[in-house]
Amino acid sequence: MSEHERRYTRISFDATTHLEQFGHDWKVDLMDISLRGALIKQPNDWHINPGKPLILSVKLSADHQIHIKCHIVHVSPDTIGCEFDQIDLDSLSELKRLLELNMGSEEQLHRELTQLLQLGLGKAS
Repeated sequence: MSEHERRYTRISFDATTHLEQFGHDWKVDLMDISLRGALIKQPNDWHINPGKPLILSVKLSADHQIHIKCHIVHVSPDTIGCEFDQIDLDSLSELKRLLELNMGSEEQLHRELTQLLQLGLGKAS
């Protein structure tokens, strides 16, 4: 997918990040994140069921975290692309704030947030 086809601006962000599935937890390196998905480095001990949901957790600080239900949309030898399925209101607020601080365009963020809400991603989990 080209940058032109993407509807959501991605930002690079370095934070403690975990993927969880069925009680298993993998520490992963977050490469970038948007309102709709994330790209992570594939961990060495990766054994998951790609057709089942995951929880992506991003620790912003001791008091601020983002938790998002997601699924895998692509896997390469080094990376995993996740698309977000469901996010709670607190996590959506944290993600919105993170993007606000890093995008540089409040107008663009509001356009993307409107698209996201029309898709129904912000449903309570």
